[in-house]
Amino acid sequence: MMRIYMLSGGSDGWAAFAPEIPGIIPATHRTREEAIALCRAIASEERAAFERLGARLDSSPDESICEWDRPIWQFPEFLMPVRPAVRDAALARMAEFEEEIDGVVDGLSDEEWDRRRGAGWTVRTVMDHLANGWGLFIRRLEPWPLDPDEAQRDAAAELRRALDERSDEAFVVEHFGSNVEGARIRWTPRKVFRVSRRLQDAWLAHAIRGDAQPTPRHGVPLIGNEDEPEDDKPLSATETGALMEADDRLRSAARAAPAIRTVALSYRHFRDRLLPWAADTTARWRTMRDAAHLSFASLDGVRLATVLMAPNGLCDSVGLIQSLALGHLRDHLGQIRSTLAGQPS
Repeated sequence: MMRIYMLSGGSDGWAAFAPEIPGIIPATHRTREEAIALCRAIASEERAAFERLGARLDSSPDESICEWDRPIWQFPEFLMPVRPAVRDAALARMAEFEEEIDGVVDGLSDEEWDRRRGAGWTVRTVMDHLANGWGLFIRRLEPWPLDPDEAQRDAAAELRRALDERSDEAFVVEHFGSNVEGARIRWTPRKVFRVSRRLQDAWLAHAIRGDAQPTPRHGVPLIGNEDEPEDDKPLSATETGALMEADDRLRSAARAAPAIRTVALSYRHFRDRLLPWAADTTARWRTMRDAAHLSFASLDGVRLATVLMAPNGLCDSVGLIQSLALGHLRDHLGQIRSTLAGQPS
């Protein structure tokens, strides 16, 4: 029996999820009835698609509706192992959506690439967001050491290594920012170091003075990535060593204020701000899409069954990530089409 979980967004409306069906979009609707109707429609379509692609889902049209007030990653269905056949069908289904996206954007004029609906994103921005989403999904399936101190220390060391490897280079890259920023953000090694150190200090202030937590639980700052005049200057090993010293203080403070462990997710986010990215929109979309497919396809039976726990307790699984990835593609394909057609998304 398919469970439909109902999440209340207060005055924003309702969301409905059927997590045993990969590809449900986490969207908010004005009424419960609208949310349930869309959830049923997508579930029916995806159930048929997976059967067509060789992986009949353990799901039936019979349903029960449950109220839910916890994070979506705690849905029991997302904590179950994913069968290799379902993973393979999910990749094939992703490829179908990606082929549709390619068919829509190939040959667009500059005016069409920069077209938007009202204050919404341009087509170019949506494609950058999709490419960035693939990088996020890859990162969320990276294993963590179970010991939170070790996990946080290792993530800090990875960030320092990435900084040291490029410290003497005139390295500049643009990555898509947060959904709030909705634009490409310029990064250099010094800027990554500066923003990371500022975030460490903000977490220390949270522990010492009770200041607000500086990032959401996923560790990605929503704002505050503006350029400063000194950002192009080279870094020294002495400076990057300060990153590890600050992390020592944070790990000590985290024993009394465990939310600080979120900084480990931020370290990985900032590490990846130093990955090269193609400037061309379609090139970066295709590069990240191909990398994600290789990453998903390489997962063995153990990894398909593993629930990954970050140092702050946030959990990820293949079931959750493949469902979000499919929903992401479906949702933004519709957004691109409606934008080009001049219709509300």
